[in-house]
Amino acid sequence: NDFKRGIRTELISDYTKLSIYHFKDKQANLIADIKIKNFSKYSYNEVDENLVVLNGNTLDLYYITDSKIKTFLKEKSVRAISKLNNNKYIVATDTEGFYEINVDKNTEDKIAILDDGKEISINYSRDIIVQDNGTIITNDSENLFTLDSTYNIIKDKSFKIQREEIIKIGDTI
Repeated sequence: NDFKRGIRTELISDYTKLSIYHFKDKQANLIADIKIKNFSKYSYNEVDENLVVLNGNTLDLYYITDSKIKTFLKEKSVRAISKLNNNKYIVATDTEGFYEINVDKNTEDKIAILDDGKEISINYSRDIIVQDNGTIITNDSENLFTLDSTYNIIKDKSFKIQREEIIKIGDTI
């Protein structure tokens, strides 16, 4: 990373302000201020200069250079998001499964998660962890799943859990 751009987050009352800066000659020049209410996660892609934000229950894409906004999964309740690569994200919804978002192609494709060749539904996932080797760890209310990069369940790395075992930092009990 050559540190040409940076993002600063600031909590102001009931919204968060994301300030995007361009650095030149050790000076920070403000490119954009984006105010977002109820935002929970963001990912910035320096190559394409876009910002993906999980904002409440929607997934918003901000093109910094073109000042365009693209919203994905408009009718879905988004629960978790994780970056797969430079232009792809995996998104978990409350009750409609997982989606793969490609911000370059502006596509949102439903993911078929397979268990022994049969499609299963994973709902209410609390988080998605994409490991360096491409495997994905996620959960529902009763299971911890490990998926390969083609979304097949890896049996020996998946197991039943008790609900109270999955608690994210910052959650209230």
